[in-house]
Amino acid sequence: MNVTPGALPRTVGCDHLSAEQDGTPPVKLSTVVKLIIASLIVGLLLDALGITPLGFWSWIADTAAGVWAWLARTLDWALLYILVGASIVLPLYLLRQFLRRRRS
Repeated sequence: MNVTPGALPRTVGCDHLSAEQDGTPPVKLSTVVKLIIASLIVGLLLDALGITPLGFWSWIADTAAGVWAWLARTLDWALLYILVGASIVLPLYLLRQFLRRRRS
């Protein structure tokens, strides 16, 4: 089938396209075997350390929630001081701008 770049094929579905034609490289069997062996080794190491998949992902979720809570507390703290500071800084800035324009 002769397909010009950017044109849609006439048939519905992509089962007629090879991996090279749709832009994704084919996955080699050697890559799959390497991934299986790496997964086995990492799984054995994690088991030796007493880490379960559920425990690992729970730790990730708890850490993300902790970081989010810390950011929220920090923003709450900073927002208070920003507002207090702005109550002094902004009127002084506006007064300065007013006086500058008045001189010009």
